[in-house]
Amino acid sequence: MGPNHAEIIRLYTREPGNTIEDLTLDSAANAEVVVEVEAGQTIFETGARYETGLVIKDLETGGSIPFSPVPVSGSLTDPPWDTQADSFTYTIQAGDLAGHAGNLCRVYAYLLVGVKDFDASFAEARSFSSFRNRPHPSVTAATRP
Repeated sequence: MGPNHAEIIRLYTREPGNTIEDLTLDSAANAEVVVEVEAGQTIFETGARYETGLVIKDLETGGSIPFSPVPVSGSLTDPPWDTQADSFTYTIQAGDLAGHAGNLCRVYAYLLVGVKDFDASFAEARSFSSFRNRPHPSVTAATRP
């Protein structure tokens, strides 16, 4: 990446507050989507405008999965993007994830940055699936440790 560019460096799902990617999310708990971004020094120091977008798709039903907060936009150097390398975190509520339990899902994101004309960066996360955290049927209350 050059000094006049900004891009999405990494896009992934995880358990809330965790620092590592998780591709099997518990559908009974909230999940997070992290968008890591980076801006070259020159474009960052101009305070260029930026806009992000995010879509979470259930690849089996074709439906979208809601998340919050709404994707961010603003000017570089102003919060929430106030350092050259930064990240934005979005939450998928457990109730929204539960309806997609067992399905293959994927996150797509975009970043637009520019002073006059916008430069674009697109990212596609690895597919993830959600599951209901239950013991295997062979594990009964009598056999649990």
